[in-house]
Amino acid sequence: MRASSLVLLWLVAGCEPREVRTRPIACFHIEPPHGDTRSSSTTGAVEGVAVDIDSGEALAGVTIAMSGSALMQMQNALSDENGAFRIADLPAGEYQLTIYYDDITSSDPRVRVADGAVTVVRIRIDPRPPATVRQQ
Repeated sequence: MRASSLVLLWLVAGCEPREVRTRPIACFHIEPPHGDTRSSSTTGAVEGVAVDIDSGEALAGVTIAMSGSALMQMQNALSDENGAFRIADLPAGEYQLTIYYDDITSSDPRVRVADGAVTVVRIRIDPRPPATVRQQ
C-alpha cells in the first residue's frame, strides 16, 4: 500500500464584523511517484483528474500549472472532457501545482516528481459560491 497525502485548502474572506465566509475550494490527493524509478528516463510526469468535489463529475477546462526551480518556465495542461490531464517531461524535484478554474485559484507546494515515475494527483474542486457562517 502506498502512502498518500490529502491537503485541504480553505478560502476565508471577512464579511460583516461577525461573519466569515468559508468553504473548501480544492482538495488535492497526491500519491507518491510510482513506476520503474531505475529506468534510464531522466524525467517524470504528473497526471490525474479534476472533478467536482460533491458530485464527482469530471471538470473540463481546469488549467493545471507546474512550477519549480528545476523548470525554466511553468508547464501547463488543460483537463479534457473526462477531467484528465498529464504534464510530462518534468525533471525530478519538488514542484508547486496550481489550478485555475473559473474564479478559483488554488495550489499545493508539495508535489514530488521522480525520474522515470508518474505522480498521480486527484483534484476535487468546489465551483459553488462560498457559504456564509455566523461567528459567535
